[in-house]
Amino acid sequence: MDSLYAEVVVKPRQPFIRNTIAAIVYLAAIAFFIAACVSANLFGTMMPVLQSIPMIIVIVAITTYFYHRGKIEYEYIYCDDVITIAKITNKSKRKNIASIETDNIELFAPMESNELKHFSNLKKVDFASARKKGDVYGVVTPYQGSNSIIMLEPSEKMLSCMKIKLGRKYVNG
Repeated sequence: MDSLYAEVVVKPRQPFIRNTIAAIVYLAAIAFFIAACVSANLFGTMMPVLQSIPMIIVIVAITTYFYHRGKIEYEYIYCDDVITIAKITNKSKRKNIASIETDNIELFAPMESNELKHFSNLKKVDFASARKKGDVYGVVTPYQGSNSIIMLEPSEKMLSCMKIKLGRKYVNG
């Protein structure tokens, strides 16, 4: 018998404050360089510009390093009746953060469904991109010792695999 297999990678939206801080640092570096150029023009010497360049390079390099270091993606793999969720940082470091056996799933439904509203008191764990609200599904299952709603953004292929495996526990939007 062939095993069902599906794989999805989603990219969550980056936090607004993180993008804002990086933009402010870049703008400050540009303003500092412009001030150094104006100062050099006023005093007739290139020393302020030459002294500001190494500092600006270091500030921009550090900000760029930390900005790109925090890029996160989630990967869902459904294979052999197990959904494995991995967190990928900077497209290089991969860490498995959850493994859900389909036998333990109580409900698999869109987040807006009425069936999922009965579980509103459970803790929500978000592994979705938060870009398209209509495509986010909730999985009611044990996670870290208690029942939780795990939010995922599955592909059409993963949805068809879930429909085949879960039967009545699968609710289509």
